[in-house]
Amino acid sequence: MSHEHRTQNNTLSTEDIQIALDQLDQTVEVMGAVIKRLKRNLNQTLPSHPKPNSSPPTFDFATLLDKSFPDNGWH
Repeated sequence: MSHEHRTQNNTLSTEDIQIALDQLDQTVEVMGAVIKRLKRNLNQTLPSHPKPNSSPPTFDFATLLDKSFPDNGWH
C-alpha cells in the first residue's frame, strides 16, 4: 500500500480517517480475543474459589481510634 506522508498539511482526508478507524477496529478485535483467551486460560489453570454469598464486611473507622502507633514513625 502506497501512502504519502504529509508534513506540511495537517488536515486528514476522509480516506485517512477511514483507514485509521479500520486499524483501530482491528486492534480492538484482536485485544478482545486476547482478553478472552487469557480469561479462559486463567480459569483452566486456577482452582475455582467459591463466591461469597454475603456482602463483604464494612469497615468501622471507630476501631482506628483504639490503635496505638509506634513512637519511631511509620514503616
